Amino acid sequence: MKCISICVPCYNEEASIELMYNAICEQMHQLKEYDYEIVFADNRSTDQSEIILRHLAEIDKKHVKVILNNHNWGPKRSGLNMLYRTSGDAVIIIPCDFQEPPEMIPDLIKEWEKGHLVVRGQKVQSRENGLMYAVRSVYYSLFEKLSDYKQYKHVTGFGITDKSVIDNLRKYKDNNRGLQAFICAMGYDIHTIPYTQEKRKSGKSSYNLVKYIDLAVNNILQSSTKILKGILTFGVFCLAITFIGFIVSLVVWLITKTINVFIVLLLFLFFVLFSIIMCTIGILGQYIQILIQKVSNEPTVIEREIINF
Repeated sequence: MKCISICVPCYNEEASIELMYNAICEQMHQLKEYDYEIVFADNRSTDQSEIILRHLAEIDKKHVKVILNNHNWGPKRSGLNMLYRTSGDAVIIIPCDFQEPPEMIPDLIKEWEKGHLVVRGQKVQSRENGLMYAVRSVYYSLFEKLSDYKQYKHVTGFGITDKSVIDNLRKYKDNNRGLQAFICAMGYDIHTIPYTQEKRKSGKSSYNLVKYIDLAVNNILQSSTKILKGILTFGVFCLAITFIGFIVSLVVWLITKTINVFIVLLLFLFFVLFSIIMCTIGILGQYIQILIQKVSNEPTVIEREIINF
């Protein structure tokens, strides 16, 4: 009998955990030809999430496994660690907030059984804030243009992934690159299923604008060398403009003999060049930080406790 691992990341989801557990069980009970495990990973919630997870692990020791992290490692690293802990023939990732419908689980498994190693839900519509969806669309378009690999618009980690892909993820462990980035970088084809994203059933997302920007920048830099090539090209262009500006300033000064014009133009060019240099240093700093994280021997997370493993 094949086993499906279902990963549910949690952070302050006390109102949704038990509902999600029931919803997953309802779907899996319809698929009697499969065994399943539900792996909850809690990122040190400050509400009653841990108590609820312990209760579920006690009443359903066969199916429920719980990882309690010692602090909030962020969704990427906690999610990776959760994947490393799975033992199923395929892994489904579904957030606990019900924005991604559990009712899609049978469809995901059906497409996986057809031979697709990676199947993802693709948002074609969202009942979240309309502005947020529009901003995401712009981000995906920019990401697609800058990335060195094929990207999929409005596709996140929600979906099913074959065990062979997860095994390769374990082999080439990278704490700074999530599953979706790994799949695109390694050239796996993604079969998509369209769906409408719902509003959160309860609670509030822990992500704010700053975290979203940080995530977007990190994702783009992780998958793009075009930015570095663009910096070099832009640097040469700016150097040429600066040189031309200096010549023009010198000619203006020689003709008008007005020192003020010469100084103003030089100052303007200096500040433009200085701004470009600072932006370049910032981008290179981000790349260096990513490289340091890749070569460092940090654990993915530190687990405070694991239950039913």
